Amino acid sequence: MSVGDRGGTRSGVGPDRYDRLAAAFEACRRLAGDARQRMLAEVCAGDDSLRSEVLDLLRMQARTDAFSDRAVREGAGLRSFLSAAGGTEAPQEIGPYRILRLLGEGGMGVVYEAERSFPRRRVALKLIRPTMRSAAAVRRFEREAAVLARLQHPGIAQLYDFGTFSSPPGARPYFALELVEGEDLRSYAGRGSPTLTSLLQVIARVCDAVQHAHDRGIIHRDLKPDNILVDAEGQPKVLDFGVAHVLDPSESFAANLTATGQVVGTLAYLAPEQLDYDRDRATPLTDVYALGAISFELLAGQPPHTLAGLTPAQGLRLVLEKPATSLDAAVRVPIDVATIIGKAIEREPERRYVSAAAVAADLRRFLAHEPIVARPPSRTYRMSRFVRRHRALTASVFGVIAALSVGLALSILFAVEARERDRESTRQRYRASIVA
Repeated sequence: MSVGDRGGTRSGVGPDRYDRLAAAFEACRRLAGDARQRMLAEVCAGDDSLRSEVLDLLRMQARTDAFSDRAVREGAGLRSFLSAAGGTEAPQEIGPYRILRLLGEGGMGVVYEAERSFPRRRVALKLIRPTMRSAAAVRRFEREAAVLARLQHPGIAQLYDFGTFSSPPGARPYFALELVEGEDLRSYAGRGSPTLTSLLQVIARVCDAVQHAHDRGIIHRDLKPDNILVDAEGQPKVLDFGVAHVLDPSESFAANLTATGQVVGTLAYLAPEQLDYDRDRATPLTDVYALGAISFELLAGQPPHTLAGLTPAQGLRLVLEKPATSLDAAVRVPIDVATIIGKAIEREPERRYVSAAAVAADLRRFLAHEPIVARPPSRTYRMSRFVRRHRALTASVFGVIAALSVGLALSILFAVEARERDRESTRQRYRASIVA
């Protein structure tokens, strides 16, 4: 698959932002008057951004013929409505870019492969759907571009351009990203049975990219396998900073656009402290937890908490109340690997690694057969890692020690035998003198 971003899909608790919007729209679209207003207040529950987007859709439904009464009666959902209303109709050109094909779409936006003639370059072009024109949606879109502009790392899809273009509903913003030719991290791990070494190397590179963002005051908050692509050279690319938390309040784009009481992210990869509805608790350690949860899934084939078949509320309770499964209980891996992942997904933030860079460093220590820092290094443990790291040297040393030991043993044996011969000779001379 070729993609540079995932079309603006956002996550709440379990379902993503699109699912929340779809559910709210579905609940309100058949109602009118006070009944609609009451339902709108209930399903949006203080989320002003969601309320604004639902109202935009309802106003569009009222003035378009594309979403017919028949479609409503037959239960067509939000995606059908958006498609019928021209939500994914691709223009031939956007600014200086010629549209080539659709790469992906979500509830909030669409991504096209596009080409610029000068400088000649193929890009992933992301833009808001024409139906998503609320002030909150536009601010969120512009904020994502501002965040990406601060990040320059081989492990993060690069922002090339930002602008607006004219369309029938009015001016719409877009931004152009590096086009990543690759597959998502989960698909990469499931294809061709990659070795443990290759998987850990990729995870360490993802940690490097996340650390780059942290060094610039940006916390991703929605790290998951779907938001990480791996190119043909094995280089991972982190995508989708649309719900990133900016640590520096002085930045013009630092204000978070999620409301108090709204959990943002995908439940399987969220740190427990992200689930207490306090967005200000997002720290680099929340991304460290997500890195550990992603690593757990790549190695074990499942997240640390099994959420299949659970409602969002049940899943939330499970993550909050029960400890994560130990990696070595889910799959056979070296104890050091299980220890590293276990430290990354500790429930208490202070017990995790202090940074994404620290996770990468311990992974690379393991790969280099060096002692990891995630466990107290006993003398025996250090010796075992030294032996693995210097097999040829230790084999030679032990060979010399063995040879010296054998030689010493033989020397002692010969000395003992010589002494016994001397003693026997002395005894024989003594007996001879007595007889004489």
